[in-house]
Amino acid sequence: MCAARGCPPLWNHAYTGAAVKDQLATAMTRFLANPTQCTIDVHRRLIRISKVFRWYGSDFVSKKFSPHAKSIAKFIAEYVSDDDTAAALRSRSWSIKYFSYDWRLNIQQ
Repeated sequence: MCAARGCPPLWNHAYTGAAVKDQLATAMTRFLANPTQCTIDVHRRLIRISKVFRWYGSDFVSKKFSPHAKSIAKFIAEYVSDDDTAAALRSRSWSIKYFSYDWRLNIQQ
């Protein structure tokens, strides 16, 4: 998490040890559901996503980190709400393009 809009929105409360995995999963789900951060074109097999995934992509697929996946598409599949989209992300090869990073201040409304 960071203070720029290109990152997941800042929470207005602290992450806690007992709930941190669920809190981070919720933050990732919200981030990927935001069309300014992630769009998935199933027909073209194209993911457009925040540059965070370009800069830190190895973290999402590294066995050193949890959770991780074999590809960015498979990582995203764990956080999308549509089962058909998740299945497509797990079963196909995908092209990835990155949005321009939004450096403006990430402010809670």
